[in-house]
Amino acid sequence: MKEPIAVPPKRFLWCIPIFCLLIFWNTMPYEVNEKINTYNKETKKRFYVNSPKCQIPYVEPYNSEFMKVYKPKNFTPCSNQSDLITVQFDKMFNQYVVHINEEVLHKLSQSKSNDFSCFYQKIVYGQSPDRYDKKGNKTKLTQNYFVPLDVEGMLVDCRTADNKRLLQKDAFIFIQPKETPQILRTDRKASVIMYGIDTVSRTNLRRMMPMVYEFLQSPGWYEMMGYNKVADNSFPNIFPMLTGFSPETAATQVCNTSQEGCLDNIPFIWKDMKKRGYLTAYAEDSQCINTFNYLKPGFSYRPTDFYFRPFLNALEKETMIQYCRDCKLKYCLGRRLANSYIFDYCRQFMQRFVADRPIWA
Repeated sequence: MKEPIAVPPKRFLWCIPIFCLLIFWNTMPYEVNEKINTYNKETKKRFYVNSPKCQIPYVEPYNSEFMKVYKPKNFTPCSNQSDLITVQFDKMFNQYVVHINEEVLHKLSQSKSNDFSCFYQKIVYGQSPDRYDKKGNKTKLTQNYFVPLDVEGMLVDCRTADNKRLLQKDAFIFIQPKETPQILRTDRKASVIMYGIDTVSRTNLRRMMPMVYEFLQSPGWYEMMGYNKVADNSFPNIFPMLTGFSPETAATQVCNTSQEGCLDNIPFIWKDMKKRGYLTAYAEDSQCINTFNYLKPGFSYRPTDFYFRPFLNALEKETMIQYCRDCKLKYCLGRRLANSYIFDYCRQFMQRFVADRPIWA
């Protein structure tokens, strides 16, 4: 797969909304904030925020202006094939297990025979925080194969026994278990997951993701009605949220973020969490316009305990890319939606560790 082409800078706030999952072990009381969506009796207008210092008008999601330009789109899957290879985590053995679906195999091979060969290559990384180093040697996959603990990413290739016909290719990324230090086993701090979706406004979330919005209305969630961007483009909005600095303030008090090595010296929130015993992870789903690499030097060292970018680099080079019709963004990497990899990465991270120790991701 070729290197990604240049893409114009992101024009919207990286994450409106930001979903912050505070995972507590005691159920927290839920109270409705009666001040949300306040109504001004004099102007007969509704507001997200209505105070003497700030007014943010409420926008009706399905108003007449929107309906004039709204054109519904159907979801397009990356592949119509069923999964030949699936992976599950075996809690008894504390390892991932590969399963080969024989029914799918027979359908793809157009034969009742089980004559086939599946191999995987390990994604090897470590020399650079931003790139993978190479693909490992081919290793044969068998039914219910236990994934070695040193394999954090694999590229799978399945063919007919005579090697003449490709049946299916796939790719998998794994959050491998780590031993929890004994001192942390009784330290029940809240874990934090921040999941951002670029170019999604509060109003568009209601329009385009109604089931997600409905879920976020359930007890335990709080919507930050006054949250807004502080500048144009992604970096100047994400950076303050993760550091407490604007890029301009950081330049005078820490270092210039455009200079090589600077980002390694910035006091990101994950560094504080790490000092307090948290296990940390960071992932984004687009290599060429990654927040800390687009027009920025990136990190010289791996910033968090689990860092997705080397695997993303491998996925974008080693799998087939499909672009969305009306943009230059990558829609599919191989058989899966490009953004599904980091969703699964986040899910695995929570499943492996949240019961045993505090996590930040």
